[in-house]
Amino acid sequence: MDRLLHFLPTEKKQGMAAALFAFFTFTLMDFSTKVAMEELKPLEVYFFINLIAFCTCSILARLLKQPIFFDEHLGFHFFRGLINFVGGLSIMTAFSLLKISLAYTVIFIAPILSILIGMLVLKEKSSRIQTIGILFGFMGVIFILRPGFEKLQLGYVFAIIGACGVAINANLVRKYGQKEHPLRFIAFSSLTACILTFYPVLSTWQNHSFWVWKFLGLAGILLLTSNLGMNYALLRSPLHVVGSIQYSQLIWSFVLELIFFGLYPNVWSLLGTGLIILGGAMVSRLFIFKNSS
Repeated sequence: MDRLLHFLPTEKKQGMAAALFAFFTFTLMDFSTKVAMEELKPLEVYFFINLIAFCTCSILARLLKQPIFFDEHLGFHFFRGLINFVGGLSIMTAFSLLKISLAYTVIFIAPILSILIGMLVLKEKSSRIQTIGILFGFMGVIFILRPGFEKLQLGYVFAIIGACGVAINANLVRKYGQKEHPLRFIAFSSLTACILTFYPVLSTWQNHSFWVWKFLGLAGILLLTSNLGMNYALLRSPLHVVGSIQYSQLIWSFVLELIFFGLYPNVWSLLGTGLIILGGAMVSRLFIFKNSS
């Protein structure tokens, strides 16, 4: 990816471009899995896209002569793989229960959670504006969920769990990623997912139509490419910068849902999303405030 982005003058801008690419491909992957879940269960979809990503990753590692499966930090990689498994499968389940744009509005607390975890674990400092931004983000989630006014949908619960997984994973990559090859990160995450889902998927196996396999194949390749882009971005740009670019997924999701499914967002979702984006912008310091703290 260095060769593709060499025209950008700084590592930070290269990371921002990689993040924009990663979140766009993540959105395409999410829509591919959403289509596949019309016939498959979330667990089946998650198994097959990780199997495809793992096989592709192994082939790339072989071609690049990267010994990704021999590492002294195997415990860490499988722990991170477990975090990814819980978060990724939760997000997949949320997509099966909600519109993708609705699930995104809750998952968008992930950048705010990433900053919060970074403050607590990585000892990153936060200004008063960033603290207010975190509160705005959580207010946005309350607008969307409206506890006490509407019955809490199970899809929102899975989206929140998924957002926590995304936030924890981002901090792990940020802290330890400099020492590891990106293919190793992706390979172990996909391998862990395949191991944990292998038996329940194959024990209930049924034949599926050819078009489902096309979308699964596309989603598996997109899973690999989006993760490569995300790892590259996290190693070159701060968490608050990468996190702010995640909000571009909402634009992609609204456009794709309108084009392919004829779906429109509701008012509460737009208000909640606006608060989450405002909070994320404040946390990410996209707006220029005078820091009086």
